[in-house]
Amino acid sequence: MIIFGSRRRKTVVGRMQYLCPRCHQQSFHTVERSQSHFTLFFVPVIPLPSNTISRCETCGYRAPVDNQTAIQPGAAGMQGQGMYGAPPMQGQGMYGAPPMQGQGMYGAPPMQGQGMYGAPPMQGQGMYGAGMPFPTQSPFIGVGPRFLATLLDGVILFIFLIIVSAIFSKAPAVAELLILCILFAYYVVMEAVWGATVGKMALKLHIVHIDGSPIGWSEALIRTLLRMVDGLFCYVLGAIVINNSARHQRVGDMVAKTVVVRRS
Repeated sequence: MIIFGSRRRKTVVGRMQYLCPRCHQQSFHTVERSQSHFTLFFVPVIPLPSNTISRCETCGYRAPVDNQTAIQPGAAGMQGQGMYGAPPMQGQGMYGAPPMQGQGMYGAPPMQGQGMYGAPPMQGQGMYGAGMPFPTQSPFIGVGPRFLATLLDGVILFIFLIIVSAIFSKAPAVAELLILCILFAYYVVMEAVWGATVGKMALKLHIVHIDGSPIGWSEALIRTLLRMVDGLFCYVLGAIVINNSARHQRVGDMVAKTVVVRRS
C-alpha cells in the first residue's frame, strides 16, 4: 500500500502576448502555475514549492516565469508601467514603434468607453480582465495548514494527558474521566471564546461563520462533537472531506456552517 507520495496540480493564472523566441511570432502565451503537495493515502496534506511557466499557444514553447512576478488573477495593472511591467518609453507605442496620431493600439481608431480590444473594461481587473476572467484564489484553508494545527493541538493535549495520568495514577477511572473533560473543554472553550485553538493561533488560522461573522458556543459544540466522525482513521476521513469540499469544510464545519480562514 502506498502511504506517502506527491500530487501535482496545474492552474492557469493568466495570459500574455509577446514575441516567441522559438516561432518568432507575436503569439499569446498561457501562464500556468504548477503546485505539488505531499500526500498521505493519496490525500494532499502539505504544499510543496510551486513553479510557474508560460506556454506559447502557437508552437508550445515553454519558458519559466518568476513566481513573484507572475500574473495574478484579476490583478490591476500598475500605474506608469508598460505591458509587462517595464516603464514605457516616451513617444513610443506598445512594442517601441511610434504611435500614429488618432489611431488606437493596432492602427484602428479607439472607441470611447472601450477597453484594449473593444471590450468594456471591468473595474479592478488587469489588461486581459475584461475579456478573459481568471479564477480567484480561494480564501478558505485546506488540508495542509489544518493538519499542522491539529498536530500542534495533539502535542499540547498529550502533555496534559501525561500530567493528569501522573497525578491520578492511583485512580485511573478518575484520570480517564478528567482527560475526556479536558479534551472536550479544550476545543469548545477555545473555539467559542477565541475562534481558534492554540494550534490554529500558531498558524494564524481562524474559525468563522460562512458570512465571516464570529462563531459562538453552539457552533464550537457541534464542531467538537463531530470530531468523532472527522477524526476517524487518524483524521484521514476529515482530510478527504476537506479536500473535496468547495469551501474546504470538514463534516463538523458543514453542519455548524463554519469555515476556516486566515486571520487578518
